[in-house]
Amino acid sequence: MRAGSTLFVNLLNTNPNVCGYGEAHLSYNNGRDLDRLVYKVKRNLQEKELSEKYVVDKILHNGHSISKELIQNNSLFFIFLLREPHSSLSSMVKLWKHDNEDKKESALQYYTNYYVDRLNALHEYAELISDPDRSIFIRHDQMLENTQSAFYSLQQFLKLDEPFSEEYKTLPTAGIRGIGDPSDVIKQGKIVRDRHSPLLEIKPELLDGALNTFEKCCTKLQSYCTNIN
Repeated sequence: MRAGSTLFVNLLNTNPNVCGYGEAHLSYNNGRDLDRLVYKVKRNLQEKELSEKYVVDKILHNGHSISKELIQNNSLFFIFLLREPHSSLSSMVKLWKHDNEDKKESALQYYTNYYVDRLNALHEYAELISDPDRSIFIRHDQMLENTQSAFYSLQQFLKLDEPFSEEYKTLPTAGIRGIGDPSDVIKQGKIVRDRHSPLLEIKPELLDGALNTFEKCCTKLQSYCTNIN
């Protein structure tokens, strides 16, 4: 959550062979769940049929699991997108408008636990996949600061003829909470790099633990996945 995943889905959609709309809120136990994803993408993108090579779901929560059977399915590809904890946690608190100081502290504890648990799950998934031909790792800062390198690596990883673009058409689901980023920034149709959102003051015992988990997860993903050149 708050790793730039809504922007990332929009950028993926700039390629004519990729389609998705955000969070489908599905767990994946078998092929029927993949069919459910296709149905939800068609419905939310208001398309009768899908001709694209790849259909995308973004999965943000451990409650939406993927079975070992599907993890080993060679037709499925996995993109791991991570953001460092200070920015990610600050963005979570800002999104849910925890203005009261007491509520802010309890929210930070909750979001830090979520963040750590999610990253631990992600590196476990990467280890289960253990195939750089089907998994790629990208950091939020690479998406913003080394965009063309990230695009090229993604294009090669997905074996796509057409490139990605920094400018995108907003989706019918733009701004809908629970599907993607509800802020107005996502509606601008391009990467916005000059955002200077203030970082929250976070207790060292929370931030240091989250940063340690982030660094360990990055190391794991770098060893199991394709990396951005």
